[in-house]
Amino acid sequence: IYSLNQELDLTCANTLTFSDNAMIGDIEPPYAINFMNAITQTTNFRSGWNWWSSYVDLADINGLAMLEEGLGEAGVQIKSQSKFVINYGTTWLGGLNAINNEQTLKVQVNAPITVDLTSKPVSPADYPLTLNAGWNWIGYPCTNSLSVANAFSNYAPVSGDQVKTQAAYAIYRAGVGWIGGLRTLNPGDGLFFYSTNGGTLVFPEGTRGTDLAENTTTDDNHWVPDMSAYPSNMTVTAVVELEDVELQSERYELAAFANGEVRGSARLMYVEPMDRYMAFLTVTGDEAANLTFGLYDTETGAECLESDDLLVFTADAMVGELESPMVVSFRGTTGLNDLERSLQVYPNPVKRGERAILTLPVDAKAQVEVVNALGVVIETSRATSVQAPASPGVYTLRITVDGKGTISRKLVVR
Repeated sequence: IYSLNQELDLTCANTLTFSDNAMIGDIEPPYAINFMNAITQTTNFRSGWNWWSSYVDLADINGLAMLEEGLGEAGVQIKSQSKFVINYGTTWLGGLNAINNEQTLKVQVNAPITVDLTSKPVSPADYPLTLNAGWNWIGYPCTNSLSVANAFSNYAPVSGDQVKTQAAYAIYRAGVGWIGGLRTLNPGDGLFFYSTNGGTLVFPEGTRGTDLAENTTTDDNHWVPDMSAYPSNMTVTAVVELEDVELQSERYELAAFANGEVRGSARLMYVEPMDRYMAFLTVTGDEAANLTFGLYDTETGAECLESDDLLVFTADAMVGELESPMVVSFRGTTGLNDLERSLQVYPNPVKRGERAILTLPVDAKAQVEVVNALGVVIETSRATSVQAPASPGVYTLRITVDGKGTISRKLVVR
């Protein structure tokens, strides 16, 4: 603005290609140059399924066409709550004709890809969300992060309501608030909201307070599932018993498996209103599958896969409540604990090429994996000794004893 000596940070919607002697526009009509207050939403889609929503105006740019174009050959499928389109290489076909800022989409890609969408930022006040009783695929039309409590401050949740992303969730209890591994909503999040009574939700503007917190994820866990491998998930609110005693420590990690594949993992966390240590386990999947449970002790490195409890994966199921969580019981770990205390590796340090002996019981059957510093298994054997690698360094021995569990030991090679 010349009169104010002010430069505006605007985006020009026009593009021109130079052509010698060309004359663009006339007295009537002149060529219109359009500037807009625009932002770019950059999304790094992971290979597999991604729960996604947009905080730029999708209607202003024909969002579906732009998303399809951005995904290109990596795009496989785009699903809303009721419709979908599939990429057939040269065209997308299906019943989904448009997308909007009120909805969450499940986007499937066959390779990681980054997509930029540039348009006007949206205001959440312009996008009131109608919640029906049951599950709702709702967008998060906000350019800022909000704590879960503040995000739903304009809504009156009731006990039993639940909000989840692809990796974490929180459940509401009257008089207490939102509890779980999901603490903060972030721009671009795809949200599922389970409403008991239904109603209208309007996300507030701006970041309120300083109560933003990291969501509880699987980044530092012993078992890390691929949350993008499947389109759906279920939530399990649980407590854990070890030899009939309820665990009271955040040192333990609970995981769910289907046919040996980890589908979800969560550390126990202290829930003050319940005065209990609980696991808020998000389990990914698609079709029905039998789930088993595993327990990991982060202090000792001991694993236990001998849970008495089974579960069947059901998309969007909610298992357990704050007042009546699922009880996952583990048994037969005493032998593993005794073995963990007695197991030694000698000599340690060991010279390159020499064998290190494991003090396993005579009748023990064990698989020993040698893992390098990059986490790569470089040797696997079923023996009570292991040959030291040819390169010096610090390695991890992952020792799985049949019928008991897995123990980890460090091996120093000189």
